[in-house]
Amino acid sequence: MPLERIIKIGQYSTIAIWKITEKKSELEVLLGDKLIEPSKVINPTESVGIHWFASRVLLQQIFKESNFEIHKDSFNKPFLKVNGKPYFISITHSFEYAAIFVCPHLETGIDLEKIDERVNRVSHKYMNEEENQYSMKSNTTLYRTLIWSCKETLYKVYGRKSMDFKEHMLIHPFEIKEQGLIHGSILKSDSPTLLDIKYEIFDGYVLTYTLHLEE
Repeated sequence: MPLERIIKIGQYSTIAIWKITEKKSELEVLLGDKLIEPSKVINPTESVGIHWFASRVLLQQIFKESNFEIHKDSFNKPFLKVNGKPYFISITHSFEYAAIFVCPHLETGIDLEKIDERVNRVSHKYMNEEENQYSMKSNTTLYRTLIWSCKETLYKVYGRKSMDFKEHMLIHPFEIKEQGLIHGSILKSDSPTLLDIKYEIFDGYVLTYTLHLEE
């Protein structure tokens, strides 16, 4: 089973990454009957995609023989229960990878993005002028992919609708390394917040993630 990696963040938080090589039917067998997810009917021949199965199989890798439930709040944001205990969860996928980030105490946000020059064609939709200016100073495609991924991570932490990626989020200037820290701001008037977003670059992808204390 291609469990790519498990990353422990402190004592309680866990990231798990899966590299998908299986068919959907194989992942369905791996998933078994430990999951309850009222918002999704499990039918591999219809709308449930292979990334959906991979992310749920990852939960088994973390929680082993536990029973787990995934529910959605009024904003369609997922939350997790493991043997009845509540957890925050964030889920992401991109091409051949899927990943999850779980924590019992803090809001989680995670995103995976494949590094692809096509990001330059849509950068005007999610980057403001300040971000655009400094993105052109160094490896523009990678820089813009990291900005996009960071904003997806912030969006998942915020967890509510009506959030404009250009107006309501700001990614502060950073230097590209194999891994590091990027500062991102949520500028919504109801919850202005500065967050530390960790990132790493691997296998042609970027991974970004953050934790946030729920207010």
